[in-house]
Amino acid sequence: MLEILRTETARVQLSLVQHQLGVTDSPQPIPQRAGNFLPLPNQFLHLRIKITNLSRKYSENLSCLLFVIILCTVTPLVFTVDVSMEPAEHTISEGVLTDIPIGRLESGESLEVETALCFLCFGRFDIRTEVRTLGMARGSRAGTGQLTAVVVDGK
Repeated sequence: MLEILRTETARVQLSLVQHQLGVTDSPQPIPQRAGNFLPLPNQFLHLRIKITNLSRKYSENLSCLLFVIILCTVTPLVFTVDVSMEPAEHTISEGVLTDIPIGRLESGESLEVETALCFLCFGRFDIRTEVRTLGMARGSRAGTGQLTAVVVDGK
């Protein structure tokens, strides 16, 4: 019942990881404290974005009214991601940060994408993502995510 009231059709989870040179194992997570990531300055990290399609398949015997309510959450969906960072002038990122193609995700399916970034100084950085369904206007979003990084001295 509560799934009908949900307004987002995508869940967005953000994290920061660091890949070690010459190591093929899984990347090392960046330490966290009180929900904030604590990266070091001037090191290339990877922003990991995990998108999950929350739209659901419904049985065919739904009433007409209920079908109209859930019509906007058809499955599968094609997503794109926009990433914004504040303050942007103190970060370096690899590639474009708007309209990053995610592709078609079935109901309940997830996909992770990574983009490299570097914080150039100490301070607080807010990273926001906005997931959109392909073909929808820029103002309409399927889901959002937020991450706060407090860049500290590693000493």
